[in-house]
Amino acid sequence: MRPTKHPFAFGSGCWWSLTLDINEMTDIEFQSLMKKASTAALDFARRYVTDSLPSALRFHLKLNQSNDDEVASGDRVYPDDNGVECIEATIHAVASRLLRDQRCPQWIDISVEGVGDDFTQMELLCCGRYTANSARMYYHDRGMGPFGIKSPVLPINHDGKTKFKMKRVQQCTPPTTVRLWLRWLVVADVRHEK
Repeated sequence: MRPTKHPFAFGSGCWWSLTLDINEMTDIEFQSLMKKASTAALDFARRYVTDSLPSALRFHLKLNQSNDDEVASGDRVYPDDNGVECIEATIHAVASRLLRDQRCPQWIDISVEGVGDDFTQMELLCCGRYTANSARMYYHDRGMGPFGIKSPVLPINHDGKTKFKMKRVQQCTPPTTVRLWLRWLVVADVRHEK
């Protein structure tokens, strides 16, 4: 993170520049923290599940998972993200979606959600408040920025000792393929009515 200079008023109309303890998240730093968090969440899950969890990852993002009634000065919210979920195949794609104006969610809870044939799917529950201030990132003091490592969802009445089987997830169909298939379905239905 690099310090940001913020202007402030001093006296009558005179502007000065002051370096505050506010740091902007860089793309490289976000990706580095996410790699570190993904590895930690994967290692954590491997202690509790019977499945072999592949190192190839896919990411299920759930945006705006917080109550954002009170937003600190300088932070931002994106109401259009309410209810948005998406699957991303790379850490770079996740960074492109979550890093906005050198701000990232204040917290991102990361855990293993499921396992596919050749990949492990991670779930990222994301706060809706985006900050550039590293001190406001929930896990900054642990060296993880916004990332909190969480366990996989435990089975009901889990004793905490017995390993369990992860849920299976399927490879997603690329959106373009889905749109073309839906277009074909609509055209086929219209032709059937004639």
